[in-house]
Order: sequence, then C-alpha cells, then structure tokens
Amino acid sequence: MRSILLIMLFVCGCNQLCSQAAEIHHFAYSVEIPDNAPALWVRWNLSPANLTNKVANRADYFFADDPSTPSKEIDNAYSHSGFDRGHLCPSADMRFSVVAQKECFYLTNIIPQTPALNRGTWERLESLCREWCKTRGTLLIYAGAIYPPDIENKRFLHGSSIEIPSECWKVITCATDTKIYAIGFRMPNAPSLDLNPFRYVVPVSTLPTPRATTPVTENMQWWATASAR
Repeated sequence: MRSILLIMLFVCGCNQLCSQAAEIHHFAYSVEIPDNAPALWVRWNLSPANLTNKVANRADYFFADDPSTPSKEIDNAYSHSGFDRGHLCPSADMRFSVVAQKECFYLTNIIPQTPALNRGTWERLESLCREWCKTRGTLLIYAGAIYPPDIENKRFLHGSSIEIPSECWKVITCATDTKIYAIGFRMPNAPSLDLNPFRYVVPVSTLPTPRATTPVTENMQWWATASAR
C-alpha cells in the first residue's frame, strides 16, 4: 500500500520536459524518454521482499536495445571510451526476477558514467538504498542524468549519438505511518569524487524529477541513522 501511495505522489506535477516524453513501463521499472533524447529518468520500487528473493544472476545477462523504443543505441561505442555502462536502475535491485534482471540491461537504462562515479560513489549510494530498504521499508526511487544545455558543451561517445551526462541524480522516498521522507543526490560525472554520497545531498526540488503532489520531509539525519544501524 505504501509503494502505491508513493507512486501516486509523483505521477502528477511533472516538469515541462515530461509533457513531451513517453513513459515506458517494463516489468519492474519505468523509464521516461523524450523524442530523440536520452532518458529523463527511471523509476522503480525497492521492497524488502524483492531483496531477499535472489533468483537471477547478473552474469547471465547482456546489454541490449530496448524493444519498446524505435531508436537503437550502439553498445560497442563504450569500448575504449573511458566510460562505464552505468545502470540507472541497478542490476542488484532486480535479482528477484529473471525478466526484471534482463530488462534492466536495456540500453535505455544505461548511461555513460566515469569509473569513479559508477564503481565508487554511485555504487555506494545504490548499496545505501538497499540498506534503507531493509531498515525503513519499501522505497520509491527515481534516477536520472543531467546534460549540458549548450550545444558547444555537449559530448558524445565516439561515433554514436550516446550523449555523456555532466551529472547524475537520484531521489529516494519512503512512506511511514506519519510522514513521507525523501532525500535527493546530485553527483558530477567526473574523474574523481568524494566516496561519501552524503556529500552530494541536495534539495529534492532542485532535481528534474516529477514533482511530489503531497509534501515530503527532507531530513538527512533520518536516512543517516538508518544507514548506521
């Protein structure tokens, strides 16, 4: 019930880009994609039950085009680019289902991330989310990327239309009996980062996520306390 409530909080009040985009629903996550552009965001629920039910192994799956979209990405553009294939919705959250694990390797869920981000601070935040899920309950998570608005500052993987984001962001929400807690992160897609995700906490309202239709409580200590349990 809480996961349904969380989704209802965010399905309305979306930013203006969302009105020009299509939301694609897969088995365990949804992705918002505007025409001829990278994904705006990916959204999924992370529940304690799903974390304990591990039936799919990441090693059995490979990156693939999303059959729900007409545009096709060039996966081999990542080779020797210096960038990782970074998941927005992480593979480790999707091990509860063979279908969910397969679909999280669709290239619409993948963005170029520096190794320092993908294997460092971003991965630590993913692990924190799983800790929070175990101690706080079901989470609704949005993740996305921010791209330079000016043409001269845009970068692409060599020989492809895959744009390299300048930053990545994530919003995590959790419903209790009395409040809806939320926390936002915004991280540079840079060669080096602080490994502590809490260094990158920002107000949720500053991130390009659909707007909450009910007030949320942003209390970093509430999340930090859950991490320390």
